[in-house]
Amino acid sequence: MRDWRWMLGGLLIWAVHFLVVYGVASIADISVPSERGLWSAIGLGFSLACLTALGVIAFRIRAAPAISDLTRLTGQAGAVISFIAVVWESLPLVL
Repeated sequence: MRDWRWMLGGLLIWAVHFLVVYGVASIADISVPSERGLWSAIGLGFSLACLTALGVIAFRIRAAPAISDLTRLTGQAGAVISFIAVVWESLPLVL
């Protein structure tokens, strides 16, 4: 069961990030113009937290001694793909 945690950890962070960032962006769109910067900062802060968590997962998978090579490869690939996706989803907050 622990193998699933390693394999899906990055993808779950990506899914939560997707929901939160687009929710924050929607709130920013309906808020008054003076508050949009605050909402963008909240979204960027959450994105940085997710990127940090993905980096930790990617490096901890590499150091985990009791997992198979397939689990390690799948988990690292999921974390890297999720890292790229989180950066891509955060671009509207910056632009």
